[in-house]
Amino acid sequence: MHRPVREQHKELSEKLAGHWAYYGTIGNHGLLDRFRAAVRGLWRKNLARRSRRGMPWKRFEQMEKVFRLPPTRVIHSEERRTAFGPDGARWEESESAVAEAACGSL
Repeated sequence: MHRPVREQHKELSEKLAGHWAYYGTIGNHGLLDRFRAAVRGLWRKNLARRSRRGMPWKRFEQMEKVFRLPPTRVIHSEERRTAFGPDGARWEESESAVAEAACGSL
């Protein structure tokens, strides 16, 4: 029923890395930090259910020295827009390309 902490840590780290890859844009760092803190708290809460003594924060922090969750990372330097043309083909353009097209060559 309970998976080893090593397996849990590996899976949580992979999921967080995927989350950073998708949502890691400039300006979103604060929300990513809050998300990481929530994941960390839920992990501790679930580990606490495994024993009668629970999992005090001090003990969790000692365990976390070995099984540290990855830090928040901003992956994308600018947002990208994805759209589908009339033929269903996918195209992307960066914010700077959109701004350039809107402003033209002033």
